[in-house]
Parts: sequence; structure tokens; C-alpha cells
Amino acid sequence: MLTPRSAMRPAQGGLSLVELMVGVAIGLFIVAGAATVVATQLADSRRLTLETQMQQDLRATADIMVRQLRRAGYWSAASSTVWSPGAPWSLNPGGAVTLVSPTEVTIALSGSAVTGYYLNPGPPGVLMQKYGANPSQALTDGTTMNVTGFNLQLAPIAAVPMSCPALCPDGTQACWPTLQPQELLITITGQAVSDPSVVRTIQSAVRLRNDQIVNHNGTGLGGPLCPS
Repeated sequence: MLTPRSAMRPAQGGLSLVELMVGVAIGLFIVAGAATVVATQLADSRRLTLETQMQQDLRATADIMVRQLRRAGYWSAASSTVWSPGAPWSLNPGGAVTLVSPTEVTIALSGSAVTGYYLNPGPPGVLMQKYGANPSQALTDGTTMNVTGFNLQLAPIAAVPMSCPALCPDGTQACWPTLQPQELLITITGQAVSDPSVVRTIQSAVRLRNDQIVNHNGTGLGGPLCPS
């Protein structure tokens, strides 16, 4: 008896609908995981770029302020008016650093030039520079960074004794003049405008070159610093 040709054909194999749906679901899970990894890496890269930009902007701003503050002790006539034993003394007219407030400082340079820095709270907060009677200029870009903190603090350093050719009337050195060095501490805090979670703080210490002379001889300005 002959077998029908249709009965001799092998059974056809393939994916069922359920298997196909399971495969599609697994593929979607893999794609979703890969997309999440890529999105996380892009967010981290963007945050790192913002942090780097913030750090560079804050450092550049602090460097500008530090360079200007270090000029505060410049005195073009210092070679002919510097104090010497027995001669009248005078204060450096071109080196005054004044803290108007914890967020504003003014610097009197040699001559009549006066410059300074202050925080315009905004929002956004912007660090401003003023020079004489000219309009103030922005040191930071308010479209990219919001300056949320700007603090200035004068930190006195240990006084340095100056020598005199003669002792005080009581036989001690108590009336000899001293130099009072000062250091200005600058703290700036900035926040990224596009991502408020990115916050950076930078600190700089400026050793002011205009040391203050303290007269302990009992004479006023213009009088001798040393006992006769």
C-alpha cells in the first residue's frame, strides 16, 4: 500500500506567537537598559563639563582679584619716602585696602585711582568690578553662573618688630615700631544656572604687600618712630 505524499513531508518548524512576543520583550529590555546607560553617561558628561566650566570661571575671577589686590602696595615714590631711623614717617598713600562690608572691598592704588569688587545679589548673583568713576563691569557671566556667596575677611599676621638705633627711655624695646602684615581671604561660591545642583566654591588667600606701620613711640603721623 502506497503512503500518501503529504504524509511523507516532515513537520515544519518555526516560532510561535508567544515565543516571538517573548523575544521582542527581551530585546526591548536590552534596548531600554542600553538607553539608560547612555543617558546616564551623557548626564555625567554634561555635569562634569559644567563643573569644569564653573571651576575655571571661579578661578579666573579669583585670579583677576588677586592680581589687583597685590598691586595695592605699589608706591612710585617709595624709594624717596621710605621710613628710615630718625626721619619723619608717613603712611603709604597708595595702598589702602578697605572692607566696606563682607561682600565689598575697595583698593586705593598709587595716585587717585580707586578700584573695588562687590557682589550684585541679583538674581542671578554677579561679581562686579568698579574702577574710579567708570561704570561697574561684570566679572562673572550671569547667564551661566549664579554667584551665591562672596566673602572677604582680613586676617592679621603676627607683627614683625623693626629695629631702632637706641633703646626706649625705660631701657626696653617696647617703643620700637612694628610692621603689621595682613592677609585677605577670598571665598566665592557659584551655582550653575542650567543645573542648580552643580555648586562650586573657591578660596584664595592674598598676602597684602602694604604692611601697616604701628608707631609705639608716642608720636603722631610725621613724628619719629624711634626714640631719640
